[in-house]
Amino acid sequence: VNLFIPSMLNWKDKRVNIAQLSFVPETKQVRLKVDCAAPASFTLKIRKPFWVRNNPVIYVNKNPVKTENADGYLTITRKWSKGDMVTVDYEMNLYTESMPDNPNRIAFKYGPIVLAGQLGKEMPDPVYGTPVLLTDNRNINDWIRPASDPLQFEMKGTGKPFDVKLAPFYKTYDQYYSVYWDYFTNADWAARQEEYEAEKRKQKEIEEKTVDNFRIGEMQPERDHNLKASERSYVSDALGRNGREARRENYFSFEMKVEQNISNNLLLTYIGDDKDRKFDILVDGVKIATEEWKGGKTGKFYDVEYKIPEEIIKGKEKITVRIEANYGKTAGRVFGVRIMTNK
Repeated sequence: VNLFIPSMLNWKDKRVNIAQLSFVPETKQVRLKVDCAAPASFTLKIRKPFWVRNNPVIYVNKNPVKTENADGYLTITRKWSKGDMVTVDYEMNLYTESMPDNPNRIAFKYGPIVLAGQLGKEMPDPVYGTPVLLTDNRNINDWIRPASDPLQFEMKGTGKPFDVKLAPFYKTYDQYYSVYWDYFTNADWAARQEEYEAEKRKQKEIEEKTVDNFRIGEMQPERDHNLKASERSYVSDALGRNGREARRENYFSFEMKVEQNISNNLLLTYIGDDKDRKFDILVDGVKIATEEWKGGKTGKFYDVEYKIPEEIIKGKEKITVRIEANYGKTAGRVFGVRIMTNK
């Protein structure tokens, strides 16, 4: 038994049926019912998950039975009879897993479940909207408590700038969420506040200079900007924002408004998670840049500006921007597009 889901084995050679009646993690108990035409001897192996700390006891008809724990399985060999009921209680605990390259960025788990922080239906602030963990105490059981709803938990006095509710990732929908969390000391948190204020000033300046803002990866904005794409151009999301990419030898293009008689820049937003990307950026068929995106900080967006030659824009109200993957590598992902002036 490898997967703990309601299911049925019809073992014709042995004339045995085994039904699994429970669903982990909705319950902590694995329940198996044996139905055989006549008593039959065979070995039953039930997987012991890595997230189970103790050595579970298997019960047959409510009586504990001797088992072997070998190769990750709890093993019983016996003569089985019709109606035998097998139960195993698997204790679930809260624990964390760190990113391979960053021990200070962790995910919360409960038994087999990945927990997601519920951030609401409005898009979180890009710098400040996802809380960090401000604590020197990394024993999460001291500051995460069960909530009133099953399989849900709450931070207590550790999330900054606010605590969040944690719920199973597979049950999270129709709202923004975060799975990864960063530990900070008090000094680090002060630096983050300064970073936040600087980012807010930067975003305000960008808004003031924006001629056209294209939310790429969303259906209606892509229609409004006459987006065209080859077969292997895909939309994907990161941190609640949609982006678009083109695999090698593919492209996507779109129209953007420009302001005449003034210098215009094209601003494209990338994410630090993406690495080893190389692609051409064309405006009305003229290549204005070749981007070699090597990546950056995980979970951070980066804005890159490209100057559009004035002779391309002269006499026009719109231009066509085309992203081409011409170097055997993926182009993008692009998570935002703006035309900005230098006024």
